Amino acid sequence: MTIKGVIAHAHMLLQQVISKGDTVVDATAGNGHDTEFLAKRVGETGQVLAFDIQQAAIHSTKGRLETSDLDHRVTLINDSHERIDDYINEPVQAAIFNLGYLPGGNTNIVTHPNATWTALTKLGEQLVTGGIIAVVVYPGHDQGYDESSYLLQQINALPKLKWRILKYEVINPNQPPYLLALEKLKHKGDHPTP
Repeated sequence: MTIKGVIAHAHMLLQQVISKGDTVVDATAGNGHDTEFLAKRVGETGQVLAFDIQQAAIHSTKGRLETSDLDHRVTLINDSHERIDDYINEPVQAAIFNLGYLPGGNTNIVTHPNATWTALTKLGEQLVTGGIIAVVVYPGHDQGYDESSYLLQQINALPKLKWRILKYEVINPNQPPYLLALEKLKHKGDHPTP
């Protein structure tokens, strides 16, 4: 499976839960491919918040959105996704993380396990019941392997009555990228999510 196959599967899962008018998050804007996908899904009345710590990624994403005439649907945020709660105080329908480093960029600037887990935890609190967070993980480089191990450990400890977790991967190549999808479930005692 190629990286494109993993990302296509992430998009397939997200499109099942995103409707026009929704608020969604791209936690790692990168070159803007996921941001563009989300902007198309939310329509004219929805909004996408796209985060990246690198100004080059924000610039690249902005150019892609302007070319597609989707820039008015997206708020680009040049900040770490771990500070997501500084920018979002409303229910979120879906989110995507595409971890690792910026393709074509500095491979020494990577996502970090603690920051990613902090962002996932905060997004989980904002996510509506039935919403999905898709996380594309790249364990094929040192930092990616460490981040993968840490995230799997944390995600395995999530309450099973609150989260349905899918891991989508090819098992025979050497450390291929894979997808984690976290779906928020309603369980007894929960009040309806707005």
